[in-house]
Amino acid sequence: MERVRASASVAEALHYLHSPNPAMHKPVILHRDIKPANILLDADGLVRLADVGLARMHLSDRSHLTLTQVGGTACFLDPTYMSTGQYDTSSDAFSLGVTVLMLLTGWPSFEPGTGTVFDRCDGREAGEVAAREAGWPADKAAQMLTVGLGLAEPRKRNRMSVAEAALALKGLVGALGVVEEVRVLECLFCMAEPTAVRLACGHATYCRPCLHL
Repeated sequence: MERVRASASVAEALHYLHSPNPAMHKPVILHRDIKPANILLDADGLVRLADVGLARMHLSDRSHLTLTQVGGTACFLDPTYMSTGQYDTSSDAFSLGVTVLMLLTGWPSFEPGTGTVFDRCDGREAGEVAAREAGWPADKAAQMLTVGLGLAEPRKRNRMSVAEAALALKGLVGALGVVEEVRVLECLFCMAEPTAVRLACGHATYCRPCLHL
């Protein structure tokens, strides 16, 4: 359940980054370094997507960014990006796929002699690759495998989108009966205390200690 919820949370966060919102002046944001090491759990077990050091805003009308220097982590990099320098939302999807497969299997992204986690999973049944210590139900493991392989598909044109993955993983969370916690948003100023002050629009934005600032 924890692995499924983590996968779904990261997919949802990434889908939010990829979704522009002109009303809020929010462009498409490409994370560019999705991997398990950048998925953090807070004290309440809630998932945080971390490390935006490589993130780029996509402001142009073109479908991708063209980057002169390849950045990211080996084995999580989209093959199309490495060969062309063109990075788009599907490149983040590839990294997410590798991460989902690692959460399913418990295997590293790459092992000498056996290849990438995608290579080890491709063409195999979920029961053969799912981590036994996680207690995967066979049908749920199969769904995770489908999402992971779909996202990490080397051929960009056949790759599952982050939006599709977020929807599938959210459905899997519900199927497992995982109760999603409702959290109190943090103060936009100190980012530590819960929001408590209600604005005229009805939204809580700041905590009481920060209101006077």
